[in-house]
Amino acid sequence: MARGGTKSGSTRMEWYGQEVVNKINASLHARIMLATNLTRDRVVRNISRPGTKTDRSKPGEYPKLQTGNLQKSIFAETKQVAGGIEGYVGTPVSYGFILEERKNRKFLKDSLEEMQSTIKSIVTKKIT
Repeated sequence: MARGGTKSGSTRMEWYGQEVVNKINASLHARIMLATNLTRDRVVRNISRPGTKTDRSKPGEYPKLQTGNLQKSIFAETKQVAGGIEGYVGTPVSYGFILEERKNRKFLKDSLEEMQSTIKSIVTKKIT
């Protein structure tokens, strides 16, 4: 953004480039944080269906709530990286990986897929 004007026959120009870049970066960081947190909330909601030791999820379903450990372990974080900001949603518990990759209880991938249009809407919204 630049502003110009004449004063006594001269032109003065002010450059707001860094201010604009800072505003864009702050907006994108806030948007990525929002999208990441909403995705985490969707994962938690998707794995909140109660189950028992005899009533477990079937392949293709979201894992049913057994102890609550998986549900409580779901995290969301954002990181500043070269060239931008990245958001992560996951779990540190080892059986989360086993459920996701080996048992076909794709709670992370399917929740992310459900959120795609919401994420796109959040990230591509006009910056004001």
